[in-house]
Amino acid sequence: MKTAILLIFLLIMPIGLAADPNNTPFDFGQFISNLVTAIFNSLKNFILDILNAPISPLVNFLKSLIQEPVNIELFRRFWEIIVYVISIFYGVILLTAGFNFITSSYDIIRRERAKEWLKNSILIIIFVSSSYLVYKLMIDISSILSNGILSLVNQNLFLITIDNPVNFGLELVLLLVYVFTLIMTIVLLGIRYLLASLGLVLFPIGIALNYIPPLKSYGKLILNSVITIIFLPIIFSLILLISSKLLEIGLFSNFKIIITILAFSLIQLVMVFLALFVLVKSIVSLVRNDLVSGLKLIARM
Repeated sequence: MKTAILLIFLLIMPIGLAADPNNTPFDFGQFISNLVTAIFNSLKNFILDILNAPISPLVNFLKSLIQEPVNIELFRRFWEIIVYVISIFYGVILLTAGFNFITSSYDIIRRERAKEWLKNSILIIIFVSSSYLVYKLMIDISSILSNGILSLVNQNLFLITIDNPVNFGLELVLLLVYVFTLIMTIVLLGIRYLLASLGLVLFPIGIALNYIPPLKSYGKLILNSVITIIFLPIIFSLILLISSKLLEIGLFSNFKIIITILAFSLIQLVMVFLALFVLVKSIVSLVRNDLVSGLKLIARM
């Protein structure tokens, strides 16, 4: 054992001497201090690698769900079918609008309605035909903005770090809670990703219904829901950026893991809240429009 220690010492000493360009006398105390620091850093990195091993893949997958553009090619064929079905009704809509316009020459109200129908028919043809490009443009804009915001986020926000004793202790205690929070966030982001991809099929339907007065409320419901789903990652990125900036304040730096868990929990709440908000608002709008239509019908009677 003594022989091994002596050999190691003899091997390390020349390296320490050779590293000094001024050939000053060897400082054994400084050498031991550097050696202890190197061992401590290696041990710290080893512990962090172990703790972050289950977290890094989850974090990378989560960030990709926020940053990467949604792959809408999966549903492009279905979009083509929907557009084809809607295009079948183009002729019917145009003929109806033209007939009403011709037969309402002496009725100003009917004439204005016929003009509105004719204008809406042309808009349906234009927007439905270009809905794929419009939808892809919105997806790309959302992705670009999300990437730009996330690039400002301190990446240490997502990983376990040994920056101060208080935070490291909390990280050890809340590690399983953090992993569970990441998994739940990934599940909800995965659902959002699927809905955003499926939205390509619903988007032309929403456009068509939005320009048909009796079905306008249903069109708004679809369009509001789809557009909200597309631009949700921007809100998520802002939440993470704000959380990252909070860590620059001394008081909050001791509670990094708690702030991170709260940030991802807030992302989950935002998704659920916005889904309920859009649904409730749309239902109220539908009921109100049906009520108004019913009152108008009663008034005519």
